[in-house]
Amino acid sequence: MNRSKLIPSTLTPTPSPAGQWKLLSLLFLCLVFLFHSYPLGLSDFWWHMNNGRWIWDTLSLPSTDPFTYSYARDDDIRRVVILKAYYLGQVSFYFVHSLLGIWGLLFYKTLLLLVPYILLLKYLRYRDVDPVFAILLLCPLPFIIFRLDELRPHIFSFIGAVWVFYLLERFIDALKAGQRPHQYAVLIPIVMLAWANLHRGFIIGWVILFTYLFFAIIHSIRGKNSLTPQQLKLLIIVCSTGILITLLNPNGANAFLANFVELKGPFMQVIDEFFPLWKYSKLYQAWHIFFGCVAITLLTAYFFWQAFIRGTSRPQAVHLVLAAGFAYEGFATFRFSHFLCFLLLAIGAKYYAQTSHELVQKHRKVFVSLLLVSLFVLGSFAILRSAVWKGPLETAYIPQKAVEFIQKNRPAENLFNAFEYGGYASWALSPQYKIFIDQRNLDYSVYKEYGRAWNGDYADVFNKYQVNTVLFYLQQPVLGRVPRLVKRLLIDNNWQVVYVDRLSIVLIKAQSNTDLPIYDKNKVANYLIQLDSASNK
Repeated sequence: MNRSKLIPSTLTPTPSPAGQWKLLSLLFLCLVFLFHSYPLGLSDFWWHMNNGRWIWDTLSLPSTDPFTYSYARDDDIRRVVILKAYYLGQVSFYFVHSLLGIWGLLFYKTLLLLVPYILLLKYLRYRDVDPVFAILLLCPLPFIIFRLDELRPHIFSFIGAVWVFYLLERFIDALKAGQRPHQYAVLIPIVMLAWANLHRGFIIGWVILFTYLFFAIIHSIRGKNSLTPQQLKLLIIVCSTGILITLLNPNGANAFLANFVELKGPFMQVIDEFFPLWKYSKLYQAWHIFFGCVAITLLTAYFFWQAFIRGTSRPQAVHLVLAAGFAYEGFATFRFSHFLCFLLLAIGAKYYAQTSHELVQKHRKVFVSLLLVSLFVLGSFAILRSAVWKGPLETAYIPQKAVEFIQKNRPAENLFNAFEYGGYASWALSPQYKIFIDQRNLDYSVYKEYGRAWNGDYADVFNKYQVNTVLFYLQQPVLGRVPRLVKRLLIDNNWQVVYVDRLSIVLIKAQSNTDLPIYDKNKVANYLIQLDSASNK
């Protein structure tokens, strides 16, 4: 017996590919879970949860907005669709919160954000991408998508897009192999139906299904389709069903049309999520988002080119078109950059699978070292961001104390609120108070009126809506700007400060409620001057 051959293999067994996948995937997903367990902040989820509560209590969907007194009661297609488009997700938010409280809601958010990663990992494994290479590719994703690390129904579109792509690829591969992929034929329409009732981004699923269907038919006409007529017929049925079944939502075809109305509307110019990716990155000084998307796009293009040069697996037209489309939209609009990240890595998997094994085998020490460093960096930031240490709420921005003051002392309506506070204030104060505006931006004319007031030209707006109480921040969240509205109200003798803390201020019309304590406006003004000086440095 040759002991020299037995000892190394006994002491240092080489993990199997399946074992490597499980180990690395589990470690990566644990770190991603910790990274995305960031505290809940001033995101849209408050009004989503508020709407979920309203739907649960009334067992109906709202036809007009129950939370704002400035709502225009007309049949504008965008407003009507927004009120009803997310009901399943909204009810789930409220249900989880009712059962498990704020920590349960945070856990739910983190689980939902984890699902696209799980689906992408499953697809990369299905395409036989080297596990070290795959996890190394995915490590930057949390840093690129962190700006939408929020509990909002858009998460369901991240899940839906990756899931539909994954199912469709498995379905077509099974057809080509002569199998009967009934599970995929059933799952695709089911996922599309659920998606259409969770978030109106389901039209991304339309794009994926239609693109595959279009090229399958074109290839069949040209006699280059690898599917038999019977298989093509089944593909047409499944894709068509997946598209048509989405019309079974409360808004019907309007859910589709509203997206085009919004794309042509004025909000595209003022809502930061609709800004081009470079502009958004510049606004928040988050250039790593922009350059991360550039890197993913160039990497995918490189592997397409390599596949074309080698001729071993020439890029399919459907993959080229989808990759180009998602890359374009990702750079054109920040909101779509997340689809760029997930889907370009998925679309390119087929073309870098073989190369990944060659590269890792040839430069194993380099790739393993890079992976260890990447996981260490991801883990370090995950620990710093996690709600485990920070608590479930982002208290640096949420006006808890100011809202509690209003709840307890009940100053006179109508309440004029900061835009960013809208969702939280409505959730905490409803139904006793209606608010002026929130992040839904239901009416552009109201948004413009809010902008005028923010800049200090508030008199006409306040008179029009009979405003008696103002709830505002001292500095705009994240951007740190001091609003002119607060500065002007501090020198207006018709308004008095009844509450102020490091974050927020509450003002009422003079003598509208004499029982409330009155603060010295000069001290508040001096504090604002300090804040303004600090933000302008």
